[in-house]
Amino acid sequence: GRPGLSYDNDSRSVSWAEPAEVDDDVSHPDSHSCPGKDLSVQMISAFIQELARSGPWEAVSEGITLSLYGTSGWLLRKAGATSQEPDHPHPLEPLCDIAGWVCDFVNE
Repeated sequence: GRPGLSYDNDSRSVSWAEPAEVDDDVSHPDSHSCPGKDLSVQMISAFIQELARSGPWEAVSEGITLSLYGTSGWLLRKAGATSQEPDHPHPLEPLCDIAGWVCDFVNE
């Protein structure tokens, strides 16, 4: 891959606000970076590993698109499952019950 965008070298990364560090010193008073970077990397890594282990999966959605800002959204189901709809509630359902505007915003 390109320099700076690999597991061993994140020197050109723009994620987690690394360019906002003064002289690569996170403790500098003018540095502004993400204190949860290592935790967030570990969380997404563990999620992807567990998702892969619990598969195989297939996409229910068609025409999935990807941009620098996100995806068009998609649903997965276990490979070989016959139902088109997931048999579990939408992940935001508990939040939508409390604050309905969240689902209105997400579904726009």
